[in-house]
Formats: sequence, C-alpha cells, structure tokens
Amino acid sequence: MIFSKWVVVSGIIIGVTAGSITGVYVWKKMANKKAEAPQVTSVSAPAAVQMATWTDPAGFTFQYPKDVTIDKHDEDTENYAHVEMTHKDHPGNLIVWAKDTKAADVNAWVKTEKQFGGATVSEATLGGKPAKTVSVESPKKVFTGTISDELLFMIELTPTDAAYWTGVHDDIVKSFAFVALDPPAASPDTSSPGDWTEEEVVE
Repeated sequence: MIFSKWVVVSGIIIGVTAGSITGVYVWKKMANKKAEAPQVTSVSAPAAVQMATWTDPAGFTFQYPKDVTIDKHDEDTENYAHVEMTHKDHPGNLIVWAKDTKAADVNAWVKTEKQFGGATVSEATLGGKPAKTVSVESPKKVFTGTISDELLFMIELTPTDAAYWTGVHDDIVKSFAFVALDPPAASPDTSSPGDWTEEEVVE
C-alpha cells in the first residue's frame, strides 16, 4: 500500500511538473509570436503639388509649383528673360534666363564662364537640345543651360533648401520646351528685350 501511494504521489508530482513546464513553453511561444508581429502604422500620403505653366515671350515654356512667388524683373532691359522664383518657407531661389551669348555651343559656354572653374559638369538635355549641368561649390549653385538661336537659355539654382529647390529645378528642366512665339511689333518704345511682357498660364 505504501508503495502504491508513493507511485500515485510521484505520478501527481510528475504530472503537475510536466504540465507546468508545458504551460511555460506554450506561454513563451505565444509571447514570442506576439512580439514578432509587425507593427502597422498609418502614414498619410503627401499632398500632390499643384503645378502651373509659364509661357515666356522669349520663346520657351515650363512647369513650376503654383506656391512659388515669381518676379519677372521688368527692370532688366539687358536680358530677354529674367524669371526669378522664391518661396517664403524655403530659403534659396531659382532663375530662368534667356540672354545673349558669344559661345557657339554649350561646350564653349562652360569653358568661357570664369565661375565654372573647378566645377562638376555633366551632360543634360533642355528643351530637347544638348545641355550641360554645372555644379559650383562656392557659393553653392547649379546651372543648367543650352544654346538655341544664338541665345543662352539657362536655369540658375541657389539650393539653400536643397530638398525643396532641387525638386523644383528638376521639374523645370524636364518640362522645359521651346515654343514658336511672334515677338511684339517693333517700335521706338518696345524694341528692347526687357519691354516684352511675360504671360502666365495656370493649369
């Protein structure tokens, strides 16, 4: 009888211990699965940037963000186009130029610009024409230019807020196109390039 009781008691102890071990193993396994479960967080998609189209009497067009401020620099009577963009929340600026040049092509343009000494130069396309992108370190500026009809068409970027202005620069370069526009009738008062009137077309 004593032996039988010992067997029963031992069986109960072993059963309880085994059950406890099994319970701990199952609990740890479930806890690990819970810890490994991916954490899903909702992220709002950024608002789409609204674009507008600029068409210039100098014979080109491009798209740009509607929230920038544009100064046409009507006081500039030396260049055919001097379109400056700024933004109240993003330091820096971007200027689209059309100006006279003595350079026969973009290679000559890069070689004759003193400020390009030691700059990084890469191939580009602007308005479907061969262009160059020149990155100057001091002061930090990026120039993308091409030559058409003996004029230099150039985008000058001052990327103080690089994250914003680099995107604007890329959008303008990609959308830049040459268009055939009739210049105003020549007269003693309206013959200079600076007297042309730029036109903004908002999409």
